[in-house]
Amino acid sequence: VNKIMGAIESTLYLAGAAGADMGVATKMMARTFAQFNLEAKDATTVADTFTVAMQNSLLDIESLDTSMRYAGAGAGAFGWKIQDTTAAVALFMDQTGLGSTAGTQFRHVLLSLAGPTKRAKEVIKSLADAHNTLNGEQNETYETIRKKLNPAESDFKTIMETLKPIMHDHEAVLALVNKRSSGSLQKILKDFHQGTSKYEELLEKMEVQQGQAQRTYLRQINSVEGQTKILRSKIEESQLSLFDTFKKNYQEFVTSLGN
Repeated sequence: VNKIMGAIESTLYLAGAAGADMGVATKMMARTFAQFNLEAKDATTVADTFTVAMQNSLLDIESLDTSMRYAGAGAGAFGWKIQDTTAAVALFMDQTGLGSTAGTQFRHVLLSLAGPTKRAKEVIKSLADAHNTLNGEQNETYETIRKKLNPAESDFKTIMETLKPIMHDHEAVLALVNKRSSGSLQKILKDFHQGTSKYEELLEKMEVQQGQAQRTYLRQINSVEGQTKILRSKIEESQLSLFDTFKKNYQEFVTSLGN
């Protein structure tokens, strides 16, 4: 509760930027804090990360909320950052078009790589041989490739780079993950190595576009629709009686919420 109280402003910006109710944004923020072990001081980063993702992928507030319910807990448990997780989930969302599917596919990929089956272990061994052939050296072993694919010891970029030799081999990808996830993973893998993936672009924007949620919120209040949504969120946030305030000019009142 104390974390959320300290994150009210950033939560309001997220709600306004996404055109969402304050209640939805508050629940998302609270769950994200718990999943990634974050503090109130991280609220601005969370709001900006989510805003950038929604503005640069098929994610909206509803699908982001749903997908992160499934993806966030696993990624957070493996020690992944909120930015890396959200960017990766955005890629799965662009493939599936459904928040629940994107989140479950992403989670399954992480869990499958963390606990490979017998078939998956054979693929991991073949990956070591493939990397040694490509590099002209014998540096890779089953253990080194296994470590690079383990989400508890690696990150999304390293996993994509390690899987490069099998990006055109659907059977190998299928051996690593289940049928439902394999198609999306293979397309994401191909995009990553063909230079058409938005993963790095998303991470860069999350890094440089600090304050994006607030800027988007402020732009929203200049529209009637945005004013109405932000007004509703502000009322939900405060839970105070605003009858006396409504005596003011409506435009002046709503504009004052951004100050």
